[in-house]
Amino acid sequence: MQPPSRPISMIVTVAILALSACHKAPPVPAPADGSEPAETLVQSPAPVVTPAPVVNAQTYLMKAGTADLFEVESSRAILKTTARKDVIAFARTMIESHQHAWNQVTQAAREAGVKPPAAALTPERQQQLNAIKAAPGLDADKLYLDDQRAILVAEFAVHKSYGADGDNAALRPLAARLAMTIEHQMNALGRIKRE
Repeated sequence: MQPPSRPISMIVTVAILALSACHKAPPVPAPADGSEPAETLVQSPAPVVTPAPVVNAQTYLMKAGTADLFEVESSRAILKTTARKDVIAFARTMIESHQHAWNQVTQAAREAGVKPPAAALTPERQQQLNAIKAAPGLDADKLYLDDQRAILVAEFAVHKSYGADGDNAALRPLAARLAMTIEHQMNALGRIKRE
């Protein structure tokens, strides 16, 4: 029996909306002529973007590899600075879980005749990782937890969509299982208090 997808879709939508509400528009720079900026200028928040479904095996593998690598490396980085026991426990779980997930994905891909790409961070993820490494104490914890919330939502969407509609039948069941694992991780993260 397959679990209903409606509640999961609602979780993803609510998480995306919550993340978009955190977006702050950049300050309006003063005009070059030295005059005051217009008080009537209204800045709208960034639009909520629903991730496009991932149905191509190579795209799925690339996105999964990037996410797993970021989860592992950011968790290793936070373990060097955090004093919070809940963050330490979560980070250790993420390292173990995402190393295992990537090993499963690459093995399943090879067995399905698909060559998995090497896991690599995008420039955005590398910048996020560098920020976690550079931040002191509680600032690093905050960055780490915020980044975890965002990437888990995105990663959930990747696995969920590929599990439902992916082009490689051998990879779909694993993607669906990993989506459930990530849903549990999002729930665990939700229990960690932001300080």
